[in-house]
Amino acid sequence: MDGMQILSGVHRSHASMPILIMTGYATVQNAVAAMKQRAFDYLTKPFAEDQLTLTVTKAIENKRLEEPTV
Repeated sequence: MDGMQILSGVHRSHASMPILIMTGYATVQNAVAAMKQRAFDYLTKPFAEDQLTLTVTKAIENKRLEEPTV
């Protein structure tokens, strides 16, 4: 299974989960396809640790903001 198939499968079973794609074989076409399939972000290797940390932090914050308040 490739990353795009995993992305599709995860969204079917966990539609609200933010998905980060990390790849060593980046192309513009793959990045666009991932974003169209609702990937939260698309990181190309090598990436800096702080870039990953920032992206995960944004995904968590985005998820928190989407959740209904009580």
